[in-house]
Amino acid sequence: MSAEVREQLQQVRHTADGWLGVMERLQRRVAAEFGLEESVGLEVMRCAEQLLPGDREVREISLYRKYNRCVDGQLRVGDLVPDAELHQLDGSTVSLLQLLCESSKPCMVVFGGSYS
Repeated sequence: MSAEVREQLQQVRHTADGWLGVMERLQRRVAAEFGLEESVGLEVMRCAEQLLPGDREVREISLYRKYNRCVDGQLRVGDLVPDAELHQLDGSTVSLLQLLCESSKPCMVVFGGSYS
């Protein structure tokens, strides 16, 4: 959260995914400053929670995770599928329920968020 990094983030605030480049450059710099081979340093920084599962200190180091406001949703196994507008690869949209009910083709729905 240094002034330098905040300024870099400010410069890309209107660029889609611009912050990702700022973070990648920062991670590469940290790896170099600590004398780590770049690929090893990036892997450790990006996968620390998987490498040390349940480690409270590792979890608290990540500002993203520390201040994450995401919560588990209300759906449980066995609940009815709620309808949702899905964006297809061709750019069109379709109702999830319509797709499930009317299609004879296999259907794969991918949900997710960022976990880093």
